[in-house]
Amino acid sequence: VKSLKKVKFSTAGIDQKTKSGYNIAEMNFLSEIFMKKKILRYLMLVLSLLIAAAIFLFSAENGEKSGNLSDKLAEKILQIFGITDENSSEENQAETIVSVGSVFRKLAHFIEYFALGGAVCGFFLTYSMTPLRCIWLSSGISVLYAVSDELHQYFVPGRNASVWDVLLDAVGAICGIFAVAGIMVLIRRKQIKSPSHEKP
Repeated sequence: VKSLKKVKFSTAGIDQKTKSGYNIAEMNFLSEIFMKKKILRYLMLVLSLLIAAAIFLFSAENGEKSGNLSDKLAEKILQIFGITDENSSEENQAETIVSVGSVFRKLAHFIEYFALGGAVCGFFLTYSMTPLRCIWLSSGISVLYAVSDELHQYFVPGRNASVWDVLLDAVGAICGIFAVAGIMVLIRRKQIKSPSHEKP
C-alpha cells in the first residue's frame, strides 16, 4: 500500500510539474507584455507632460515676441519660395508677412494639440479599456487643457483668449487621438491574427 502511495505521489508530482512548467511559460509571456505596456505607459505620460509644458511656455510669451517669431518664420518661407513681390511696397510686403505669420500660428496650434491628443490617447491605450472610452477620456482632457491654455493667454500681455483657437486646438487633438487609436486597433488586430498567438 505504501509503495502504491509513493507511486501515486510521484506521478502526481510529475503532473504538477508539467502543469507548472506550462503556467510559468504562460506567465512569462504575460509578464513580458505587461512590462512592454508599462514602459510605453511611462513614455506616453512623459511625452504628454513635455508637450503640455511646451504649449504652456509658448503661451507664456508676450504678444510681441510670439508675433515676431511667427512673422520672421513667414518671411523666411516666403523668401525661400520666392513668393514675395520685390516690386510691391514695403507696406504690402509687411501685410503679406503678417497674414502668412497668422496662418503659421494657427497651424502651430493644430500641430501642438495633434501631438498632445495622440500622446494622451497612447497613454490611456496602455490600460485595459475600449478604444471608444479611451477616445472620450483623451478628448476631454485635451479640450480642457485647450480651454485652460486660452485662459492662460488672456492674462499674458499682448495676448488674448479666442474661442476659435479652442475649437482649432480641439480639432487638432481629436485628429491626433483618432490617428493613434486607429493605429493601435490595426496593430492589435494584426497581433491577434499572427500565428504566434495561436494555441499549439
